[in-house]
Amino acid sequence: MKKIRICFVMPGCYPLFKSESKETFGGSEVELYNMAIWFSEQQGFQVDFLVGDYGQKPLETHRNISLRRLKYMRPTATSNPIHKVLKIVFLLKALLFQPSDVFITKTASEFLGWMVLVNKWLRGKKVVFRLGSDRDTELAYWKGRSKRLYWLYKLGLYHCDQIFCQSDYQQAQLYKKCRLIGKVIRNVFPVAQSTTHAKDYILWVSRCMALKRPLLFLELARRVPEENFVMIMPVNQESKVYAGERITMLSRKIAQEALQIPNLKLIDFVPFHQIQSYYDHAKLFVNTSEFEGFPNSFLQACLGKTGLLSLKVDPDGFIMKNNLGLCCDDVFESAVRFIKNLDRCVIHQLGNNAFEYVSNNHDIQKIGPKYARLFEKLCPRRKEENAAVAANTAFMHKVFRNNVTSAWQQKSGGSMSIEMQQQSVENAAYLSQKGENAAAAENIQFSSTGLSANNQFLSTGSSGKGSNISSSEYNQFLNTGPSGKDSNTSPSGNQRPNYTEFCKENSGIKDTVKKQYIRKSAKVAVYRLKTILNDLKQNQENRIQ
Repeated sequence: MKKIRICFVMPGCYPLFKSESKETFGGSEVELYNMAIWFSEQQGFQVDFLVGDYGQKPLETHRNISLRRLKYMRPTATSNPIHKVLKIVFLLKALLFQPSDVFITKTASEFLGWMVLVNKWLRGKKVVFRLGSDRDTELAYWKGRSKRLYWLYKLGLYHCDQIFCQSDYQQAQLYKKCRLIGKVIRNVFPVAQSTTHAKDYILWVSRCMALKRPLLFLELARRVPEENFVMIMPVNQESKVYAGERITMLSRKIAQEALQIPNLKLIDFVPFHQIQSYYDHAKLFVNTSEFEGFPNSFLQACLGKTGLLSLKVDPDGFIMKNNLGLCCDDVFESAVRFIKNLDRCVIHQLGNNAFEYVSNNHDIQKIGPKYARLFEKLCPRRKEENAAVAANTAFMHKVFRNNVTSAWQQKSGGSMSIEMQQQSVENAAYLSQKGENAAAAENIQFSSTGLSANNQFLSTGSSGKGSNISSSEYNQFLNTGPSGKDSNTSPSGNQRPNYTEFCKENSGIKDTVKKQYIRKSAKVAVYRLKTILNDLKQNQENRIQ
């Protein structure tokens, strides 16, 4: 059986594959990176990754993953009008010629719309979308950002084959605002063996963006001078392009204020493969964002046995339900009191609860198989291909066997001996060794059902007389085939019918097969057209509801 080929589309993921890169990335990139690594280690899957243009080679390989560069797809090139056109051209080219079965992306973007247009409607492939933020369900927000972004994202959202949600809240919002049904699968992360580390400081990790509200963390450090605070805040280059001067001013303001807070250490960048160490040594991880999906920073903190303090974000209430820390609903004084009341016992208890939670609910070794089963369901075409090959093989075997029987009866007036059943079983074993199990099963069934008829034929013969043909003569005829030439030999040494010679003598079968393939191609084209029309109809019905 051929492997299912999965293509992840996320330009910002390339820095994760190169430890020496200093480019920024977010939680969505981290999750798709983890998924790609896991699938590349599984049998039955082949992984490709379409990444941005960071000056690398057009094609690179990392841990059995093919990294294909999207030319001109640079985070810092979006302000150039020429680059805007070129990156779309090269994106469409990459999607059109990428030989994958399933395409998956995350977070709201134009990519989803282009993937549906090119890969689903034009090529008949499967497109999967995973929500990256709670705002991904708010189409009105994206309409205000860009009309082209809005229409492409809406097109992709309503017509993709599968939508995955990070939380029950996202699933409810997706149905409430878009009348679409998504499947909830928790964020994934590789869970290593638990270790205990010294806890030294209060940690904040995120990109420099206004929605992350980093100034609130500075205020926490001022209000609790007896604790040490560490702030890791790389500047998001892509946001810097879109937001321009606002991001630059925000990063400068934070850098200036951090110098005036003695118990605060500001770090502008830490490589991904080193960041976990900071989570491991933190007493508490703080999230000040206005909104999120399900931050991967929460999972990394839990892996480091570190409790959580969130000012507003608590997906499905998991922090409070599992006693992992506190979500204070934007009540700043509650956050201050919580930090001041921390002691060694509380830190230890919260850390153990956090690690138990992430191990039970987000381990990629437990959740990865769910994705695998869903992708296998999305790609029944592979099973159909194997069944078609097996059926054609079984059909050719039956035709040849009938031809042999007819020729032998006409030549010798004899009957079909029981060696024919043995030869059929040997052919079935040979097909089974090649992986064509369906054909093998059908051959075995054919031989068993014809046994009674053959035994009856043995008793009378074709002319009403008993059979006078020896088994050795009949087996020799079977092994040489209808043309009298030696047939091919199976790996086990057993002789099998010479199908090549038979097909040469019966060229009409080949023409019939060609006509069947032409009819099949026409049916595929009609099926794709019906899929597009059904999607449009379903979209209209959802709006009416």
